[in-house]
Amino acid sequence: MTTFDEIRIQGYRRLADVRLSLRTLNVVVGSGGAGKSSLLEAFHLLAASAAGDLQAAFYGIDVLQWILTRFPDPAVQPAEQLQLSLRQTTKNSGVLSYSITLQPAGNMFQISRESFTQTKTRPQRSVITHFTASNDRIRCLKTTTKERLVPDWEHDDRESVLFQIPPEYRLVHGFRKSLSSFICCRAMHVGPHSPVRHAQDVCTARLPGQNGEYLGSCLHWMRESSPDRYEVIIDTLKVAFPAFEGLSFEVVSDEMLDVLWKEKGFSTPFRMGQLSEGSLRFLWLLTLLYSPGLPAVTLLEQPEISLSPGMVTILVDVLREASRRTQLIVVTNSERLVRCLRPDELVVADAEEGLAKFTRADELELENWLADYTLDQIWSMGRLQG
Repeated sequence: MTTFDEIRIQGYRRLADVRLSLRTLNVVVGSGGAGKSSLLEAFHLLAASAAGDLQAAFYGIDVLQWILTRFPDPAVQPAEQLQLSLRQTTKNSGVLSYSITLQPAGNMFQISRESFTQTKTRPQRSVITHFTASNDRIRCLKTTTKERLVPDWEHDDRESVLFQIPPEYRLVHGFRKSLSSFICCRAMHVGPHSPVRHAQDVCTARLPGQNGEYLGSCLHWMRESSPDRYEVIIDTLKVAFPAFEGLSFEVVSDEMLDVLWKEKGFSTPFRMGQLSEGSLRFLWLLTLLYSPGLPAVTLLEQPEISLSPGMVTILVDVLREASRRTQLIVVTNSERLVRCLRPDELVVADAEEGLAKFTRADELELENWLADYTLDQIWSMGRLQG
């Protein structure tokens, strides 16, 4: 699995200039207003850039000129632009780096700069610039002749070059494909009228959906096509819920599918609409994290909501297993979850003089503290800041 190993964010809300090294599992903790959600939003913007959804992404966040960093010192002018950079180290192609800079343009934005470079170390160090764009002036490197050419395709200046570059630019296209597959999952809606509590359309679903709208179809598809993964989900549910016996599926009217939850001591199974919030969210998380449809990077915001302490402990093991197949960035407020982590898995978000700072826990001197305290205790005592 090829992962992204560094993100840099400049000029986004409290993230005036943040550079964060990334690993396969990254769990971010910190106080309110420390920039945790802004970190996820920055990832979302990068993914939208690769997917051709940059304009739509801003409709869901805010007007660019309103989210640029405003410094605590009134004498310092707000940031004039937003710059996002992402780096990926590959086995055969070296280090791949993508950067995009956005500037306000009325209530919209314009892409003022964009680039994609490759740094090789063997047989000798060399930097190859595959494309650059500056105020609509685009130059691409033709791999066969090594010429820098003006692209001959029709270009939409409201979306990134990364999204629009043709598939024959294979290295760039592969990076784009990984980046555009990001998904960001927040706490699933589990109210009385939420999709997860009702029968769902029968379909082939490789993911359970942001709000569990494909949970039944995804579980049914996994049972038929990936029985090993499905059985792991069932076994994990039995650990979390000692009375749990299994799941079954019922096709109701008009090709609708319902999931039934069987428990010891009950003659009839429970339907999804009868389950607790914690049971539904835990089932959805397991289905998501064991699904073969996981993308290159998965973002999770507060997955611990409604989960019991025992479920959170199990969830950490599930996250570690899933991080072998997808790169995970998890934002949490759960001390229980932090207690189960290793320092190399934890990132602490903190605000220094109003601006965000991110520090990996294993970069701090914690050895002596860990001899007497758990990681969550060290956090609560303020030794990790955040």
